[in-house]
Amino acid sequence: MLKINYPTLIFYGFLIFYKILLEFLYTNFISTIFFYAGFLYETNLTLIIISWLLYLPLLFTLKAQHHKPSEFFLFIFFVLIMTPMIVLMELGGKSLTFLTYTVISFLIIRIILATPNLRIPNVKHGNALVMIIAILMISATFLMFFTKGGFGRINFNIFLITQLREETASIYFGGIWGYITPWTVKIFIPFLLSLSLFNKKYILTLALIAVQIIIFGITGHRSMALFSIVAIGIYLTRHKNNKNLYLLLFISSFLLLIYLVHIVYDDIIISSTIIRRAFFLPSFINYSYFEFFSNNEFIYYSNTFLSMLNDYPYGDTQLSYLIAGQVLGLPEMAANTGFIGSSFAHGGFVGMGIISILVGIVFKLIDSACSSDSHTSFYLSLTSIPLLAMLTSAAFFTSLLTQGILLLILIIWLYEYKEAD
Repeated sequence: MLKINYPTLIFYGFLIFYKILLEFLYTNFISTIFFYAGFLYETNLTLIIISWLLYLPLLFTLKAQHHKPSEFFLFIFFVLIMTPMIVLMELGGKSLTFLTYTVISFLIIRIILATPNLRIPNVKHGNALVMIIAILMISATFLMFFTKGGFGRINFNIFLITQLREETASIYFGGIWGYITPWTVKIFIPFLLSLSLFNKKYILTLALIAVQIIIFGITGHRSMALFSIVAIGIYLTRHKNNKNLYLLLFISSFLLLIYLVHIVYDDIIISSTIIRRAFFLPSFINYSYFEFFSNNEFIYYSNTFLSMLNDYPYGDTQLSYLIAGQVLGLPEMAANTGFIGSSFAHGGFVGMGIISILVGIVFKLIDSACSSDSHTSFYLSLTSIPLLAMLTSAAFFTSLLTQGILLLILIIWLYEYKEAD
């Protein structure tokens, strides 16, 4: 049962402020500068009232503190996807129908999270098995980097990141390495990093951070830096109360700071990157998927491991490039999206419902490993980046394989985390 205490009331108040802040930023920044990219200003009193009638009841599904990883992910999904989608419907003329589908998907996940906890039995020698696999995978990946000349072309010039990433994509992420390399850098190294950090092995932690920096220099993938930052942030705040509240305060303050930088210095690059790309573009792309597949054939999982059941109807054009070209007018770009937009592409409203159930089950499986707040912090450190990708930029089945969520579930089953003394 939801307890309404003082921190919770403050939390709800700041969630209301957060929506007002996004409305302000959309009206005074996004729609005035990026209208040419489809960020229009189209609203009326009815849409404003509907947006608040949808938004306010959803606040009661969230908590100021998270005691399970799912409570954190549900909060992040609400802040980064749900709220911008409501604002885009309210002020940008986007579809109320699709927003309703998304709200139902959100509630499906919330209902699943309210079911009894799952119990996963421990596996004998599971800890040793996970450690062996992790060391073997990391060793194999670095051997591949060495044999393919990765150390010879290492580059830390931030202005050449995109070029380096494009040049090395087929070298380090082609064929079987399209799975092994992401698993190594997104699952196994973060696993060892989280383990060393939460067991207070700080020298080993620094060594693993150095390994991530080296991988960044070899591959050009900026996400390498995020793993360490997220893990350290979760570790440092592991004993704090009302963590969702403080994260919301940080996000709101950060957005205000970036807008102030835009006003004072007439900046577009930083403000566009953070305000538009991080907070509005993922939701905008979700609507783009809806706009295309409302009038075109669904793909019915034909670009997944179920491709033998159905032919992909759009030739050689990948789904993300299809949307970028057909809806956004950017055929050279990839309009990646999270499970909301991609699940509609697979099967419309029914597809969204099916994938939302599966997302809820994934959250419950991760929750099952957490018997204390310390466990929750450890598994958040390990799982945050792949699951955030599933929510914002990667389709569900892509997240299971390439992002390594299936592997995460296997590790959670095999490895029994014990709190450090």
